Amino acid sequence: MTYEEIQKMVKIFGFAIVSGFGATLVPSLYYMVNKLPSVEEHNIFKRKVNDNATKYSKQINEYNKYISQYCDEIKKLNLSDLELFIKLFDDLWKHIDGYYITRHVILGFERLYLYKENKGCCRHFVDDMVAKLNYINPKYNATRIIVYADVDNIFNHAYYLPIKRRTLLNKHNEEVSGEYDDKKYGNHAVCAVDIPGKNITLMLDPTNNVIGYFKGKKIITFGGNKTSYKYIKKENYITNKTNTFIKHEVKTGINKLELDGKINDLYGKEAQEQAYWKVSYIDGENKGFQKSL
Repeated sequence: MTYEEIQKMVKIFGFAIVSGFGATLVPSLYYMVNKLPSVEEHNIFKRKVNDNATKYSKQINEYNKYISQYCDEIKKLNLSDLELFIKLFDDLWKHIDGYYITRHVILGFERLYLYKENKGCCRHFVDDMVAKLNYINPKYNATRIIVYADVDNIFNHAYYLPIKRRTLLNKHNEEVSGEYDDKKYGNHAVCAVDIPGKNITLMLDPTNNVIGYFKGKKIITFGGNKTSYKYIKKENYITNKTNTFIKHEVKTGINKLELDGKINDLYGKEAQEQAYWKVSYIDGENKGFQKSL
């Protein structure tokens, strides 16, 4: 079975969405952070995240204990960057109960919902991956970014629900004027990660098992993947394991066109398949570790 076939299995599995999801992807939050000036945005994010750090301190400590154990075991495997990314993708889909969209938001700590409920959607998967990557290697400078994912070409249709109309809601759950513009404000969360020692920022999409890279603000996916991503904005502030703020600037990525071939050799379809099979072999040799997750 190829890595591409594994991706298709994820698609089929993820399509069994748990019933009872909300009718929006929390667009009011995305609308708010896109509309506010940067200083005001920073203050709102900082205040809310700090409030949540206090309110959910017990859950955060439990989560931090979990990822410290998980990531310490991962580090012992001595994986390459690509093998690590594939490992995180694989472990996510092996152990969650399902794909689920909820309007429950814990700003700065979306990973807690995935940890507690063992299900979630893009923002939960990405927040969890960001926390793990930054624990394993702070030089990854991982952060969540918002993109527009082309609904007609999205690889894993489990992500994109058949919603014909999105509306903006205020804090009282009341509809406000104007429809939510996916192409303007984004409809999907992914992870941006710097490769230490290289002038490369990769895009990781754990919802769809897709890897790409940034060329300026353009996102290019590997292996002829049909998913189309348009960069909208970075989430300015995320929290690391010590709950301090990290400001992430998306790098240029590949500066010269002639390097495109090299990056495909390093992270493209064939490299991903090789990484997947190595991870599968290692997992087979570490069954006790798998059972402990």
